[in-house]
Amino acid sequence: MIKIKKLKAKTINKFLLVAFCAIFIINIYILANQIDNCGLNSNVKMGTRITFSPKEVNDPENLSLQETSIGVIEWKITDGDSTDGQYRVYVDGVAGGWANWTDGVNLSHPVDTSTVGLYNYTIEYRDNIPNYGDPHTVWVEITPEPTPPQINWVLNKELEQGSSGTIEWIITDNLGAGYYRVFVNETPSNWLQWVNNTNIAYPIDTSTLGIYNYTIQYNDSSGNMGTSDTVFITIIPESTIPIPSFLVIFVIIGLVIVPLLLKRKPKDFF
Repeated sequence: MIKIKKLKAKTINKFLLVAFCAIFIINIYILANQIDNCGLNSNVKMGTRITFSPKEVNDPENLSLQETSIGVIEWKITDGDSTDGQYRVYVDGVAGGWANWTDGVNLSHPVDTSTVGLYNYTIEYRDNIPNYGDPHTVWVEITPEPTPPQINWVLNKELEQGSSGTIEWIITDNLGAGYYRVFVNETPSNWLQWVNNTNIAYPIDTSTLGIYNYTIQYNDSSGNMGTSDTVFITIIPESTIPIPSFLVIFVIIGLVIVPLLLKRKPKDFF
């Protein structure tokens, strides 16, 4: 009888130990599932498994900015479970430092526009547990600053009809070649290509008498327009040697004949 009682006591003790361990593990499981971004969630009932809403970021468009301009990427992170967290931005694979974000508030991440080129900005973000959201990438193109091409100023000219002449325009630019056209009394020519810092030598039409204005319009390879220059061309009649009048002819003949007559010796009639 005594042995049976001892055996039952041992069995009960083992059962109680197993039950205690099972209850302990269940409590740990429940406690772990009640943790949210801020700690324990007092609104969750015992035994309920918590699921977290995904963190999301909006989809800003790719950017094209001019060199030395100011630009930002307007990322906005939203989270159904948390009000804040951390994020960092990779620029061409190089990670920046972690910074804080607030749910639904624009981050306005600044863009470096100091150097011309194409760059990718990728955001990585998480909440305080930490649960990570899907990264997002924005491509940023930095284009050259719009410095317009420059041209020399040419003086007005006067040419004879039928002669040859050119206008010596020279265009320079930090980006190199571009295109130009010339308006003659508001009638444009075709677009032609110019070479950086090289004389254009635009030909002048001298076939008809009159005053004409030649105005050049030009741009560079980025489409930046330069300041136009106008040259006034006057076409005058061709110069000729004047023909002497009859009176002048008689005077010239007299000046030649009289000295000859004076040199002749008179005849001796006696």
